[in-house]
Amino acid sequence: ISLAAAAAWALFEPKGLALALEKLEFPPVKNVTYPSYTKHKLNNGLVVYLMEDHEVPLVGGTITFRGGSRSEPEEKTGLAAITASVLRSGGTEELSGYELDDYLAERAAFVGASADPSSFSVAFSCLSEDLDSVLPTYQRMIRTPLFPEEKLALAKSQAFGGIARRNDDPNQIARREIIKLIYGPNSRYARSMEYSTISSIERSDLQRFYLERAVPN
Repeated sequence: ISLAAAAAWALFEPKGLALALEKLEFPPVKNVTYPSYTKHKLNNGLVVYLMEDHEVPLVGGTITFRGGSRSEPEEKTGLAAITASVLRSGGTEELSGYELDDYLAERAAFVGASADPSSFSVAFSCLSEDLDSVLPTYQRMIRTPLFPEEKLALAKSQAFGGIARRNDDPNQIARREIIKLIYGPNSRYARSMEYSTISSIERSDLQRFYLERAVPN
């Protein structure tokens, strides 16, 4: 059963869908084997999990903060995603967003930010030989983000485009509707970006949202 068909069925025959789902059979869940790791707690409270793999000369890391889209005000739905976008595109005090793009591309490195309902993450990856140059840049972007107005305007314009196109994909429509059925239409998990919520977002909102959450606890 496809996601679109399930959502349509749920809208018109919710009891029938529930009965059908009860009849589904799944194989036993396999035991999950985790790679070996070490855990460290820094003096500032930050918890670090280190997993070493020396098969390839690559280094990567992700820092995750509590609070994603479920923490944003309802009237500013989309704030977490916009904050993540502008954090990365805004660059650092030393490198503009475009210069940062070139800097990373020359080293086959990556730095990116993202938000999900419960967390906000900033990740990096690079060759081992470039770690001493990429890691400080990653650190500066996290600790002193710029959130320039022109990048905020660009992110909002891109969000408007996404809103305009979101009904072009039946699966995207189904995904939104089935989440509303699961969590309820007024749940913070069922919110969707709208023109009005994106329009209301200002640079000070990004700064406040990020600084309240980007703490080592």
